[in-house]
Amino acid sequence: MNNNGNKALGIAASKGHLEIVKGLIKAKADVNSANGEGNTPLIFAVYNGHLEVVKALIKANVEINAANHKGDTALMTAAYKGHLEIAKALIQAKAEVNAVNYSGWTALMLATLNEHLEVVRELIKEKAEVNAANDLGATALMIAASKEHLEVIKELIKAKAEVNAITPQGYTALIVAALKGRIPCIQLLLQVGANREHKNHAGQTAYDFAQELENDKTREEILRLLQES
Repeated sequence: MNNNGNKALGIAASKGHLEIVKGLIKAKADVNSANGEGNTPLIFAVYNGHLEVVKALIKANVEINAANHKGDTALMTAAYKGHLEIAKALIQAKAEVNAVNYSGWTALMLATLNEHLEVVRELIKEKAEVNAANDLGATALMIAASKEHLEVIKELIKAKAEVNAITPQGYTALIVAALKGRIPCIQLLLQVGANREHKNHAGQTAYDFAQELENDKTREEILRLLQES
């Protein structure tokens, strides 16, 4: 199969044309061929949610953990997009649950970012490392706190996420929630033992960040929560 055939496989996979994909595989198209950004037919199919195409590529012995030029694998893509059944199929085919991209993000972090709760649960069930940190030192819990994804926070805590984990700059999930003005997150984090006295490397606490919030009502409520014993 020449380069045009390999390119056609990527296009067919992206558009979900199952029979064309099967025909190209039968004609010996390279199932692991990648475009200029490193995206393979599998990554294309995953991104666009084409489960049956994903299964056909898996059956053709595709490289399940191939990564694009950002380091994103098919499982990371499924997590980011919230494609639960595809994520399950990839994991069953031995996708690496704790692989990291070139920014240090894992599939769990990407699912957390976009509040894909069922994917988060599946990844945790498959032994995703809940306390892994990306290149900025942020954990999935910190990401969830910044976005106010409360149900995701609950799942992470249930899975033993470290509530008081610290970034290299000294930030915690509580500080992140405070600087973002996330009242429900602050309430939840305090309930599970977040340290309100912790200071980052600049000597700032969650209370200090809350004082800088522009919305009066939000600022006063968070300051009240952080002052309570």
